[in-house]
Amino acid sequence: MTATAPAESEGVIKVQGQNTTAPPSSPVSTATTAITTTIRLDIYSDTVCPWCYITKKRLEKAMRIFQKEYSTTSLDSESNRAVYFDIHWHPFQLDPQASAVPFLRSKLLARKFASDQAIFVKDRITTAGRVEGIQIRYSEHHLYCNSMESHRLIWYARRRMLRTMRSINSNDKDVQQEDQGEYEEEVDEFGNRMEDAMAEELFKSHFERGECGDIQTLKECARRVLRQEFLSSSRTETMAPPTSSTSSSAIGLGITALHLDKDEIEDEVAKIERFLESDEGLDAIKEEIRVAKQELQLQGVPAIVVQNTYLLSGGQDPATFVEVFKRVV
Repeated sequence: MTATAPAESEGVIKVQGQNTTAPPSSPVSTATTAITTTIRLDIYSDTVCPWCYITKKRLEKAMRIFQKEYSTTSLDSESNRAVYFDIHWHPFQLDPQASAVPFLRSKLLARKFASDQAIFVKDRITTAGRVEGIQIRYSEHHLYCNSMESHRLIWYARRRMLRTMRSINSNDKDVQQEDQGEYEEEVDEFGNRMEDAMAEELFKSHFERGECGDIQTLKECARRVLRQEFLSSSRTETMAPPTSSTSSSAIGLGITALHLDKDEIEDEVAKIERFLESDEGLDAIKEEIRVAKQELQLQGVPAIVVQNTYLLSGGQDPATFVEVFKRVV
């Protein structure tokens, strides 16, 4: 993928060519009474980047705004329109040389900025976070470490988490051939949901609780996500509206309706611990980072590719995202 001339908005670049990790998507269904369109979002971020967390909230706000606008019934047509977002998280490391052994985050700021500048940076970040409903905290006791293991956990969340546990509700052999396509869509939606939930929890862990990505912390983050998503007592009656095109088809095959008890959750946490103690996924993460830096030529994050067409870099506001969404539908 190569960049061409900047679009109208600062930090928005139109891109050409096909991203090897982000194939373009197309409308998933068209009918006389309903037109459903999918917008693919490829998010490049680092779990220790505060602007990535802030931009995630801004992007979610933009998606809600655009879904509401786009889904209204057209005045000159009987068709209803709906748009969903197919979100894929990709790793990036702002500080790849950081120690894997936790150290105080205050030492990192002192190393990067002069004292008065560090205060300004922290104030700017906390203020921007507060606007988006995030309580970013800076304390002398908060920790920092290399983010590689946290990226591996996000990788695991999409590709591994609970896939084998589908047998709790039904056996994969029971999936008939005619249901296979629907099942594969549901699996992808499930991975989408798990990946996004894990990214959210890792941001909260680092910026709101002052933790860093050591294995014990990552295990607790995974446990929190599993309990929030699958423990019956933790679920709410009103579920959030879907953000992916496949949500409407993710019914009846047993994954998205999965409920787990505490023992089943602990079994999954044990699997995650074994994964984190291995090097599975490490080469895949390193390759994605290489693609981001060398092929996309990213020098920092956040960076979001919309429908494989526009690259938005930096802390964009919701209005900019909405404007770009309008260009790709």
